[in-house]
Amino acid sequence: MLTTKTIIKGFLKGIRQSTVASIGAGLTVAILPVLVVYAVIESLGFVESPHVGFVVYGVLTWAFILGHVMVFIGLFVLRSKKYPPLFDQDDFKDHFAESSRFNSVRKLILFVAFVTFANVMIIGVTAYNGYHYSESVDFCAKLCHKVMMPEYTAYQNSPHSRVACVECHIGTGAKWFVKSKLTGTRQLLAVSLNTYAQPIATPIHSLRPARETCEECHRPELFHGNKLKIFDKFLEDEENTHVQTVLLVRVGTGEFQGRRAEGIHGTVNPKRTISFKYSDFKREIISEVKLVREDGSEDVYKTEEDGTVADAGSHEGGSKILDCLDCHNRPTHIYLSPEEALDQKLMSGEIPHCRTSKDRPWT
Repeated sequence: MLTTKTIIKGFLKGIRQSTVASIGAGLTVAILPVLVVYAVIESLGFVESPHVGFVVYGVLTWAFILGHVMVFIGLFVLRSKKYPPLFDQDDFKDHFAESSRFNSVRKLILFVAFVTFANVMIIGVTAYNGYHYSESVDFCAKLCHKVMMPEYTAYQNSPHSRVACVECHIGTGAKWFVKSKLTGTRQLLAVSLNTYAQPIATPIHSLRPARETCEECHRPELFHGNKLKIFDKFLEDEENTHVQTVLLVRVGTGEFQGRRAEGIHGTVNPKRTISFKYSDFKREIISEVKLVREDGSEDVYKTEEDGTVADAGSHEGGSKILDCLDCHNRPTHIYLSPEEALDQKLMSGEIPHCRTSKDRPWT
């Protein structure tokens, strides 16, 4: 008769009789308390180390899942023929044939269901936490500390420091999620083998279209009118003379609420498309700009050198529809030139701009 005790003893005996299942069970039993404890202390905010998170979610979770697979394979696939099956099929036939004996089989079904449910819950919670960990700023910026620290430092000082890395670099959708994880695997190998680009190259060609990232928060067609910009600079004379350049920037609008599309943001007008051809990897050498209107008419502007159109057919060239990032090309990872950084320090008073300053003597 199949009792609960008989079921558990048969299950444990089957594991002992299989080397693969024994190793898998050992992995599962050893890792389970670590996952449970870590999930609790992380939810309480006691752990903030990205390296510990990587070990738990990137190594132990997969080892935990592997342990379950090994147990299943060891019990039902690689089981030695010299050992009898865990539960005799004839017994099952008899139990199903007689309704009075079905209660014994029901215990086995409940046992399997309970074990399956418990494991699915543990793996599900861990996988969910692991997914969010892999989407966090800590994972993107702090795990590869040496590699990403310059970019992370610039990010922290940017207007988008509260926007998670994945909001711009990955965004939503299964396609981009899979693509980013495959790219991440290649990057992980590059970091491990010390073959990554130094400095980190700007991901010009792998970023999602700005309409799927930037314009989830910004509405460029809504901006209109002019914007006053004041640029402060200190000359390289003895007194570090302060000079201000004042510009009135025609921001314009993309035809929002009936306004005529004009100015810089007139480029986002949905009734027309602006594209350009480039002949270098960084898209800095522009050979052609095309404007296509709603009625199909177009204007084409070409750069000519010695009477010939600049070559845009090289293996690094191509064409692209103009979007936000072609103008605002470093909206988050902002690096200032030495001159700009020094001007800002002088403007804020962190560095005195005059030798004779009494409040901040020259040191």
